[in-house]
Amino acid sequence: MPSKPDKANRGRHAAKGNTPPARAATTKIPAMPPQSTTAMRSVSGVRQQPRIPQLKKKRFVAKVVAITLAVVVALAAVVYSGVALYFSSHFMPDTTLGNFDMSLMSSKQAEDFIAEQVADYELTVTGKDFSVAYTSSDIGLALNESEVVSTALRMTNPWAWPLELRRAHDVSEALVTTHDRSQLNDKVTAAVETYNVEAEQPVDATIAYEEDLDRFVISSEKVGTALDPKAVLSAVDQAIVTFSNKLELTESELLQPAVFSDDEALAAAEGAANAMVATSFDVTAGGELVFESDPDMVATWIKLDENLQVSFDDEALAAWAGEISSGFSTIGSTRTYTRPDGKQCTVTGGIYGWDVDAGSLVEQVKAIVTSGEGGTVNLPYKQTADKFAPQGEQDWGDRYVDVDLAEQHVRFFDGGNLIWESDCVSGAPDGKNDTPTGVYVLNAKESPSVLIGYENGKKTYESKVQYWMPWVGNLVGFHDADWQAAFGGTRYADGFGSHGCINLPVDKAANLYGLIQPGDTVVCHW
Repeated sequence: MPSKPDKANRGRHAAKGNTPPARAATTKIPAMPPQSTTAMRSVSGVRQQPRIPQLKKKRFVAKVVAITLAVVVALAAVVYSGVALYFSSHFMPDTTLGNFDMSLMSSKQAEDFIAEQVADYELTVTGKDFSVAYTSSDIGLALNESEVVSTALRMTNPWAWPLELRRAHDVSEALVTTHDRSQLNDKVTAAVETYNVEAEQPVDATIAYEEDLDRFVISSEKVGTALDPKAVLSAVDQAIVTFSNKLELTESELLQPAVFSDDEALAAAEGAANAMVATSFDVTAGGELVFESDPDMVATWIKLDENLQVSFDDEALAAWAGEISSGFSTIGSTRTYTRPDGKQCTVTGGIYGWDVDAGSLVEQVKAIVTSGEGGTVNLPYKQTADKFAPQGEQDWGDRYVDVDLAEQHVRFFDGGNLIWESDCVSGAPDGKNDTPTGVYVLNAKESPSVLIGYENGKKTYESKVQYWMPWVGNLVGFHDADWQAAFGGTRYADGFGSHGCINLPVDKAANLYGLIQPGDTVVCHW
């Protein structure tokens, strides 16, 4: 047999481009080793099929897994839906309704529970020395249990229970109660008012005068212990809404001051008040100093109004002006004097004398204090007398008519000289016709005249006289009385007294009529 060319020779022939010699058809391909089976399939071009048992096993496992997952999902859906349906009629754990723990209660259980709580409800309100209790009947408490429960259940999403279980639930908004607020208001108000009688009331910040400083300073507000009825009622209302059994009142329910020390208006008032007390002025009467102002006195006239504006305390100022007036008003006062003939007399009453115009004094003082400039105020008078004199002394001049009822004698002095005199008959001392005492002024003169007396609207007498000289209105005066048989002595008390006038002999009346003039002073005394 011819020998086989080796690989090297085959390579060389190819490289040289020489065609190797033809092989016989019977040439056998050398057998390949067993491990080269795959290579043989590749060389032969024939594709082998995968093993069928392994493929079937994989498909079975996948099917089992799919079925298992479907079962798990179905079971999970059943559990999920079941729990959701449960919580559609039951409360979630950790659920509160007001002060009630509603955890896992069914709607029926919740309704029964709430109804029981309403029936047994009692609220105790305390705070400091205040204490009062209200039952459901006291306040007319009522509640629709089924509506409250259904509303509360709707506030939680049962289908989101996996998330809802992780958190707390406050469904208090569903707790809508009703009560007789008018009845409750009456009870709360009555209790608070009773308590406040002994409680310390709040004090507003204000301005107060400090005598040591001669000025006003701001004094701080104080809260006190008195309760605010409206605030207490509001707190009680809220407690009832949440079914609280206890309510402890706090400072929020105390009556609060209306004005606080940091109020800008209060600071402005302080400045205005201090400007007023710093104003000095004098009051004079008859050229004499009768009052010299000082901060302590002026401070008593100053107050704050409701708008925190500085104003005058009219009552205090009027009281001061009245005191000044009383010391320098002599009308109607008791005055003691010595007549030119040496007799010491005392007279009380009448319309003559000094009459201080207290109202005008107040207005002048207000103006001068408000201006802040100070100055002098001359004591104003509505009426003046002949001369200025201390109260209790003679303030009329040297020309006057002196009627001495005890002596039943009338004297006319002018410049200290007696220019006319006469006995008289005065009014009957019966309490109805007595001649009035006091210091007066002659009103008029009339000659002749008719004197007419009335009592209870009916004319009681009518007398014609020649000389009429009235000095108490037009009712009492001097006049001639030709019907009197005599004058002087005790005739006035012996049944011959007049209706109050001073009866004179005709000739004496004529002489007096010629001397006296309207405006002359008449002093009538015992």
